[in-house]
Amino acid sequence: MRKLAVTNYKVKVNGTETDYDVRDSLADMLLAPNLRLNGAGLLANNALATKIAEAPGPDVLLEEAEYQTLRNACNTLTGYARQDVELVRRVMEAPEVTVKEASHD
Repeated sequence: MRKLAVTNYKVKVNGTETDYDVRDSLADMLLAPNLRLNGAGLLANNALATKIAEAPGPDVLLEEAEYQTLRNACNTLTGYARQDVELVRRVMEAPEVTVKEASHD
């Protein structure tokens, strides 16, 4: 499993500080036309984008296959700008985590 931080962060755009919407940007990344997704790929990536958008809390846990889908999208796209550095870093450096099943005692 990978733990991806999805909290917004601050960026400067034309001298004005604003929030960078991480969840929305990840959805844009997964559904970008440059990925040239077929119908099945579009639906699969949309399901992942929805999972990320609706995950509670500051982080989302991704199965390895989900993480690889996101990482491949990140590596395929071009034209990133300065404000995207943190987003790309979060995707490319998402730490592996071990998940244990909760005890219901």
